[in-house]
Amino acid sequence: MIHLNGSVELSCVVDMVDGIVDIVQTGTTLEASGLVEKQHIADINAKLITNKAAYFKQASEIEDFINHLGVFMNHV
Repeated sequence: MIHLNGSVELSCVVDMVDGIVDIVQTGTTLEASGLVEKQHIADINAKLITNKAAYFKQASEIEDFINHLGVFMNHV
């Protein structure tokens, strides 16, 4: 097993590995690299977690960030 970061799809393209486990949103990059999903492993989600003290000190900035994330996710 090799731990890779970044564009792990390329490791298959250049025959560095036989297969990868990747967290994908749409699969577009996999398809663009000529790769095919062989097995769906799991449905996952992402969580934003804040430090309690930081949240109270910077609540408006964190709320702005959350709102920006929401706008971004609605366009994905």
